Amino acid sequence: MAKYEPRKIAVTSAQGPRGVADVQVRPGQAKVTFLEDGESYVVSTADLKTPPIGGRWFVSLDGNKKKLFNIHPVKGIFNMRLVKFIASKDAEPAPKLDNRYPDNPTLKFTVLLGIVDGKEKGMEVTMSLRYWFREDIVDGKSLVGYEFHTHVNAQRNMNLLIDFCDAFGYLDYGPIPYSDNLLPGMEKRMLKAAKIVKIVLKDGWVDTILGGDETPDVE
Repeated sequence: MAKYEPRKIAVTSAQGPRGVADVQVRPGQAKVTFLEDGESYVVSTADLKTPPIGGRWFVSLDGNKKKLFNIHPVKGIFNMRLVKFIASKDAEPAPKLDNRYPDNPTLKFTVLLGIVDGKEKGMEVTMSLRYWFREDIVDGKSLVGYEFHTHVNAQRNMNLLIDFCDAFGYLDYGPIPYSDNLLPGMEKRMLKAAKIVKIVLKDGWVDTILGGDETPDVE
């Protein structure tokens, strides 16, 4: 019997369909055809920060399926910078409850990364991370510690959070006082550090953070 390979179906969310797609660029528009289900949409590209490039990309459409919301590479290694932490309008970034798994709800936060060179320069990628921090009393001082998870299923998320904090410069300015919401201070530290970091994308998502110590200078 032949081995079964489950298809990767484009996800439909409040933002609209997203997934790997072939993109044909037209003036002010693009025809987007998702690979696995074959669904096609002609959408506006007016809201993109950089002009789209035809080819095979990971794309996100808006909820009405009328606009190309985001486009970025499917896979590869790219030099990226932190653009911002995602937050509600006129509000500071804050952790949000991820209740997709009711038996194990957890807090998460989302950041926006931008590719800084190559033909993909200007394309942006979102990355969601677990908000796994705890207060750690060191010599009488309340400092930031990681909420360390040792279960095998949590290791990837744990490592991704630690690598993110290290690579983007959160740890570069001395001890970090603990607070109920660390994200505004984290964003400030990372934007100050202005690190360029090598990021591995796989299936359109951040897979690995390689670090920024040996990345080249970028204009």
